[in-house]
Parts: sequence; structure tokens; C-alpha cells
Amino acid sequence: MQRSMVEVYNNIEQLLASIPDNIDEKDMTPEQCDAVLAVEAIESEWILDPDMRKEMSCIDWHDN
Repeated sequence: MQRSMVEVYNNIEQLLASIPDNIDEKDMTPEQCDAVLAVEAIESEWILDPDMRKEMSCIDWHDN
């Protein structure tokens, strides 16, 4: 289980590496959008509760 979690988070980190901090969602490339969707899909498999998933997500959307 621990090895699986490490692999999942490594995968998420690789996916998010292409997305700079403080990027505006509308400025994202199609590849960056795909990476976000992939991370959201992974998180939805591991964290079933939508409210908890939003709170714990590796994707940190800030209102500007």
C-alpha cells in the first residue's frame, strides 16, 4: 500500500511539473489541461468523498 501511494504521488508530481505556480486556468495549454484532468482522475480514485478530495487535492486553485 505504501509503495502504491508513493508511486501515485510521484505520478501526480510528474504531471503537475509542467504547470507553473500561479498560472491562470485560461492561460493553460491543452497539455497542461490534460495533466490537470489526469490528476483529478487519480485523486477521484483514491479519495471518494468530493468535499474531502477538494480539500486534499494536489491542485491548488486560488481565486484571483
